[in-house]
Formats: sequence, C-alpha cells, structure tokens
Amino acid sequence: MRTTPAVLLLTFVLSSGVVAQEVQPSSVQVHTQERGLPSATLEYKGQTIELISAERRIEQTSPVEFTALAVGWSSDGPSIAPIGIAIHFRSKRTTGAWSDWTVLREESSPSETPSGLSWSELALTADGTAHTDFELKLSDGLLRSATMIRVIVVDATDARRLQLPGELKPDSAPLELKPPVVPRSEWWGSLPPEYLNPANYTPQYISITHAVVHHTAGINNPPDPAQDVRGIWYYHVFGQGWSDIAYNFLIDQHGTVYHGRYNPYIELLDVRGSHATYANNQSVGVSLLGTFSVDTPPTAAAVQSLTRVLAWRFAQKHLDPLSRADMVRDDAGNTVNLFRISGHRDISPTECPGEALYGQLATIRQTAEILIQADDSSLVPQSFVLAQNYPNPFNPATTIEYSVPEPGHVTLIVSDILGKQVARLVDAWQAQGPHAAVFDGANFASGTYLYRLVQGPRVLTRRMMLLR
Repeated sequence: MRTTPAVLLLTFVLSSGVVAQEVQPSSVQVHTQERGLPSATLEYKGQTIELISAERRIEQTSPVEFTALAVGWSSDGPSIAPIGIAIHFRSKRTTGAWSDWTVLREESSPSETPSGLSWSELALTADGTAHTDFELKLSDGLLRSATMIRVIVVDATDARRLQLPGELKPDSAPLELKPPVVPRSEWWGSLPPEYLNPANYTPQYISITHAVVHHTAGINNPPDPAQDVRGIWYYHVFGQGWSDIAYNFLIDQHGTVYHGRYNPYIELLDVRGSHATYANNQSVGVSLLGTFSVDTPPTAAAVQSLTRVLAWRFAQKHLDPLSRADMVRDDAGNTVNLFRISGHRDISPTECPGEALYGQLATIRQTAEILIQADDSSLVPQSFVLAQNYPNPFNPATTIEYSVPEPGHVTLIVSDILGKQVARLVDAWQAQGPHAAVFDGANFASGTYLYRLVQGPRVLTRRMMLLR
C-alpha cells in the first residue's frame, strides 16, 4: 500500500458562494498499483473533522477517477439509528456539471464488518462514466460523533465491456426454475485475478433454511451493470473488509443473474455470505441492482429472475417458499421466526430492499411456489459431484452433499488417511439428483479422513479434518 502526501485540498462553500476555508485530508492512499485498478482511500481526522462540521460538507477532487464511492466512519458518541443517517452525494467530471443529489443511508454498523467502521451504501456515478470530483453533505448526527471519516473511491470500468453470449440472455431461456447465470469470470474484468478463485479464502458451505432479498442501493438501470457488480465487489472487500462480494447472486434490470460470492459448487451448494448479520449462517443472499423506493419499483425482468433463482434453490433444498421457519440469531441459540423468503429489513434496521421491492415479496413467494409445483426436471443436476463437507474442520459431525447423474447403486465410504475404511455412510440404490449424508465422528480420533463417492465406474474422493 502506497501512502502519498496529503496535498489535495478540501473546500467548504458557504451558501453565499464565499469559500470558507481550505483543508487537507489527513491522509491519502492510492492503491492502483497493488490492487490493479484505479482506487484510493482518503481519511479525515481530528481538526479536519471539526472544520468539516462547521460546514457539514466535503467537496473534493479525487486522487483517481472513480465510478463508485463509499463513506465509512468511526464514532465515540451514542449510537444513531441507521435510518437517521443521511449522506447526500453528487459527482462530476472536471469540465462537466454536477449530477443530481442522491441520499446514502447507513448500510452496516461496526459490529457487522471486519473494518470496525460504520459504512454508507455504495454511491455510483449516475452516468456510469468515471468522474473526478465529489461532494458529500453529512448529517448532524454523524458529524457530532465522528472521530474519523474514510472515503474510498474506485474506477471499475473495463475496456472489455461484458457482452452476454446469446445463451446467457434472460429472454432466450424458457421460464424454468434455474435462470442462466453469468459466471464470475465473465463479469470480473480487470479486478485482481488472484481474487477470482481466491486461494486464501475457503468457502464455508451452509445448509440454507431461508433466502434474504436485498437491493444494492445504487442507481437504477445502470448503463453497464457488470461495472456496478465490480464496484460492489471492491467496496465489500477493501471497504467493509469482507473476503469477497457479500451476495450469493446479483440481478440487473434486464434480469441477468450474476454469480456473486465465490462458490465452486454453485449448482448444488450454498456458501455463507456477509449480507445480513446472523442470517448469513442459514440463508442465500440475492440482491437486485438499484434503489427501490415507493415510486421506483424494480423491472419485471429483474423480479422474474429473482423469483426463478429462489424457486430453483428452494426446490433443490425441498423448502416451501410460502412458509415461515426459525432462524438462530445469536450464540445463545435464541431464534426468530421469519418468512423463508424475507427482506434484509426483517433481519436488520435498514430500508433494504426498498419499499417497492419489499412490497412484492408476498407475490414473489406465491410465484416461486407455482414454479416449483410446475417443474419436475430443471432442478436436478446432470453431473457427478462430490462437494466439500461442511463444516470443515468439524467436531463431531459434518454433512457431505453429492449428486449423481442417473439412478444407480451408490456408495459413500469414509476411511482414515492410510485408506482403512472407518464408516460406510451410503450403500444403496439412489435416484438421480442431489443427496446428503452425515458423518458423526464422535467415536473417532482427531485427524484427516478421506471420503469416497462411487457409482459404477465413477469415483470421486475428498479430504476432511476432524478436530476434537
């Protein structure tokens, strides 16, 4: 990480048009070299925040051109309800006019992210091009308690603008459960290649009981949706401090579905995201690109794809989209009873997924149920898959999920590292499709074990670790 001298000027403009004072950010860090795309972090501390408080605004020329921006802050005062936080944002190019103001609400609290900061929603440039200047108007409540304000900026444009192959266009597929999904490699663009299939991040596979619906709180109908997905990824990783993009799936205004959080077994399994606090352990997170206030509903294509994603996942897991179920909400095991398809606001004090989208959830549940009842084939994986067990490492029990492409005799055997069989979990004729088995290691010693799936000539083997 390279730290540059804080030479940029922060300008305050009085209502009369008179410039009040020029202030330097406390620090400016440019990350372009190590992160592979234009990006920077600006921080304001101490007396700088006192000067910001006098005018309640920041007007800044960015050290890099940007398509996305987010604001984080630390505070030493009493906590403020997220609904009471408002940051007004606008931006422009050097020679252009200011965009219209947009309002950013608090998206996450210090307890929800590894960064230890509160964070605003992500701001995107209105026209999708890289801008040079931004202005922020900060609410009194934020300024009264802020001890540090951090602004991150990134230019997520890419010359290789995503051109969807014909088979991935939503309108080219029949109305079946699973919609086409754009893989990470297609929307990744110039993001750091080592994060595409990250070697330093091991997915945590979960057994879902719910789905949580979000909106990204960016602009509606973005001209380059894949660019917005890249901006969200950067914000989640380098701003909030999560290891990857928070959502499992994202959906744009055209109904295109994007594979979000890294998951090599997306056809069969779900991984733990970072989208909704305690619900992360039991839910798949799906987010629509945009801000869906009362008078700005999502497009019909986006809602249709959302419904299909939920129906596909729920059919695989034999979940009823019309029902409610308990969700564990803390380490003490306390639960809350929620619709299996819920909005982010049902989990946390937030406006997400927006009034217009939240109001459609009842219809989405009903339509998902109709799709599941009408479909009898598209949810069945057509491949031979042995997924990584979860949890892993484990103590004492772990779940192993797998899929077989045709009916037949299946065995699932656990052996020690020397190849000696210690358990035979499955030895039976099974139908085509997904299955699961549980290995209870209560009577076994700590160490590495192998589990092997066999159907006819097909054989797959994986490792797992028991820690006692």
